[in-house]
Amino acid sequence: MIYHIYANRSNIGDWLSAKGIQQLLATHDITDCFCDEPFVKETMEVLSKATGNDLIIIGGGGLLMDYFVPFWEAFAPIAERVPFCIWGIGYCDIKHEASLPPEPTK
Repeated sequence: MIYHIYANRSNIGDWLSAKGIQQLLATHDITDCFCDEPFVKETMEVLSKATGNDLIIIGGGGLLMDYFVPFWEAFAPIAERVPFCIWGIGYCDIKHEASLPPEPTK
């Protein structure tokens, strides 16, 4: 199974890039999962069932913002046991508002 994680379906840029990724993988079964804050718990419940025979694809959109830190923190233990790749993500600067994720702790 391929699990595809992106922010949500309401942001047209995220949704269109997600559809592009999925079109490239059209011959495979794909499960959509969302990393927008209201969906993180449900996404982690789905991904908790993933195995080393599955693949998680994360992208696209501005997923390197502070807003998505809860997703990345919850995803870390899953990333240790399930293959994943990150495609087409980046950082979106929100004008007049801090939106960088925190510096990693050592």
